[in-house]
Amino acid sequence: MHEYLKQHPGIFMPTLKDAAFFGSDIKYKHGRLFKDLDDYLRIFRSALDNQIIGDSCVAYLESKNAPQEIKEFNSAAKIIIMLRNPAEQMYSQYRHMLWEGNEVLDSFSEALDAEEARKRGERIPANTNYPPALFYREVASYSKKVKRYFDVFGRENVHIIIFDDFKSDTAGVYRDTLYFLGVNEDFCPEFERVNVGKAPRSRMLQKMLSGGLPKFITTPIKKIIPWTFINSILEKLKNINSKKTQHRPLDKELKRQLLQDFEQEINELENIIGRDLSFWRK
Repeated sequence: MHEYLKQHPGIFMPTLKDAAFFGSDIKYKHGRLFKDLDDYLRIFRSALDNQIIGDSCVAYLESKNAPQEIKEFNSAAKIIIMLRNPAEQMYSQYRHMLWEGNEVLDSFSEALDAEEARKRGERIPANTNYPPALFYREVASYSKKVKRYFDVFGRENVHIIIFDDFKSDTAGVYRDTLYFLGVNEDFCPEFERVNVGKAPRSRMLQKMLSGGLPKFITTPIKKIIPWTFINSILEKLKNINSKKTQHRPLDKELKRQLLQDFEQEINELENIIGRDLSFWRK
């Protein structure tokens, strides 16, 4: 959706995703990309006067502070939240962390079993920038997170997208999103598929690129070169070090068990967003 909105002439989306400026309660091991608000706003400097401006960051859903901080920054902000089947989301998150080099367990089941130990600070890979991203069940627990945005912005200013709808009717969901944002709904972008399955060519190199550099190196570099530029180079190198792959589907029995465990969570989410999600349970 970020890439499709970016193509719209009335919308400006920065090249950098997951800027993570808001959410003061989110603690990153290697620090944040931006030192202050002016530094953050530089990524939007190419926006035109007639464009609305957007930002995409998964951490904003995880953060308890982000909704209020965004509201204080811009009281007229509109929020878009895309939600995926919890079991599929957990597995997708695991595959992403594995690709980044932030997950070292080759078995998804083992990674799920390691959650409690990881919450105690154990079994966390040394280069993981944000350890809670390894708490897969918590990442896929949406109800309280969505409710925070409803409470702060009002239901009318929060647009919920179910990933299944986006996948089956991309153009229709896109038009609905444009309507919500108040821009021209007739524009149709190139719906090229992005974020396809990928795996690192060299896991060791991927860990180095994701693990961050020592502070005695980064501190002087940041004074000369914007850290956002350095980060973009690292992201490009990670993509170069990647190859497309067909991931093994999530084990059906494990998926059934996870959805059974999430029965109450799905029920709560249904009540909050007013949507029947029974198809998630199948």
